[in-house]
Amino acid sequence: ALPYRREQEGVRGEQHRWRPDSGEERFRVVAALAHGIQQKGYERSSRGSLVQSWEQMAGYLPSAWTPAKKDGFLSWLVGPAGVLVDRSDEKLSFTHLSFQEFLTAWHLKETLEGDEGRIALCEQRKGHVHWWETLRLWAALTHPDRLRGVFDVLCNDDQSGLWLGGTFLADGLLDEQDVTYWAQRSAPFLAQISTNHVDNCLAAWRASRQQKYKDILQKIWHEAGKSHKNWLDCLRLLSRLDSVGLPPWDGHHAPGLGLFLSALNQTPSEDKMVAAGRLLNGVLPYWPGWSECLLLQIWPGNRRSWGLTGQNLLFSYDEAEFNLTAPIVGQLYSEQEKRAMNVQARDWARDLARYLARDFGLSEDNVNHLTFTFIEFLQPNRLSPRFIFASRAEELLPHTPPEWQPELRLFQAACRLSFEQNGDPGPFRDAMEEYDRTRQNDLPLWPTLARLVARQLTDGDRQYLDETIRHPEHLPPPYAEAVRFWLRGDLLLLDDKEVTLNDLLGFELPYWEEMPDELVIDWEKEEKPEGE
Repeated sequence: ALPYRREQEGVRGEQHRWRPDSGEERFRVVAALAHGIQQKGYERSSRGSLVQSWEQMAGYLPSAWTPAKKDGFLSWLVGPAGVLVDRSDEKLSFTHLSFQEFLTAWHLKETLEGDEGRIALCEQRKGHVHWWETLRLWAALTHPDRLRGVFDVLCNDDQSGLWLGGTFLADGLLDEQDVTYWAQRSAPFLAQISTNHVDNCLAAWRASRQQKYKDILQKIWHEAGKSHKNWLDCLRLLSRLDSVGLPPWDGHHAPGLGLFLSALNQTPSEDKMVAAGRLLNGVLPYWPGWSECLLLQIWPGNRRSWGLTGQNLLFSYDEAEFNLTAPIVGQLYSEQEKRAMNVQARDWARDLARYLARDFGLSEDNVNHLTFTFIEFLQPNRLSPRFIFASRAEELLPHTPPEWQPELRLFQAACRLSFEQNGDPGPFRDAMEEYDRTRQNDLPLWPTLARLVARQLTDGDRQYLDETIRHPEHLPPPYAEAVRFWLRGDLLLLDDKEVTLNDLLGFELPYWEEMPDELVIDWEKEEKPEGE
């Protein structure tokens, strides 16, 4: 009905189509049209096909043309040329985004003159990734000799320009010398937190078929990775290599990284892997590959937190940077900072973490690694794993070996009671009786830990905990290693020697602690001045 109505109105029908006789002129005009639309449209929105009215489209056509010619040319672009689409809302857009961006790139190539103009273009658009595809097409249309000056300037900006220049190389532009220079410049920044510019550049390299160029990247980035002494930097660079489709390097000079990577990829069993694995498992409430040691994640107490912090420091820095014969606390914090932390940290962190866990950690839409990590780092008392066991046990059961499902149900009841301090212990006692009937493991560690979390310890439990933490060697592997490193807080040094947490800190912490009281702080209540 719409074409018929337009035909009745005497506009945009087949008899009204018009085009210049010169094909060169037609191409030049439609390229200017695409550039005009994109230049204005991308200022208001992200990358995509832009929609304009017939009148708006006509505004980008040559001013010397009459309205009838402009309208006829647009009709020709919609009809025989097939470049534009006439939508049902009586507006126009390019048939495909690739048409719009290629024509824009061609217009830029034809109208920009000299290094100054080309550099100005990239400097203006480099921070806007929705322009990158157009700039890559423009670079491909530009002679390499005219592109090198632009590339050199872009590489001086490690925020966005360096990565835009990298996409040019991924498309096979310039030569191997430029690729070598770019790989050396980019390597240090790949070990830092990623940005949208970095991700877009690496995506271009992943799709690239320039294998010779990729071989250069692999060689230089591997050498950079081997020189890193910080395990987190190494992991980031390994992630970037993987995103490009390049293999990891062999041999790691970063302290503890080899052990840490092993703990990432398999369930740790050897004592060294268990020690290194706490760098991961101190922040996530589960492990790659199921292990019953996951149940130890809810263990309360400061030793676990100090052990995680100490291992992280030892694996993140050169041992020479820390004096392991002096108390490490004194090296990290001033006396004033320590006093302030002692006064405020416990109440503030635990209460804030509780609300974060309830609002975010338990939301089905937000349960992810980042959420768990965020919550875990804010609190010292295993809050998010307790929420996981209390509210998600039924979802965890299908992923739990049958012989360990009784423990999971027991800890669900224990964790629920832990959040209802002074609540009814009946459901927990019923769960303990059910556990005694169905358990397939006779290690006393699990029911004792459940009673610790539920605040239902007996005198016999306290004696068992004290003896177990002091002498974990009586336990079978891997529990002996997990208790030694995770709960007692022993540390693995860079030379594979071990040190106790007491020796590292310079003072003695309790070997185990009762489950702390649940705190409820009224933040709305105003503090009254002393004396009132």
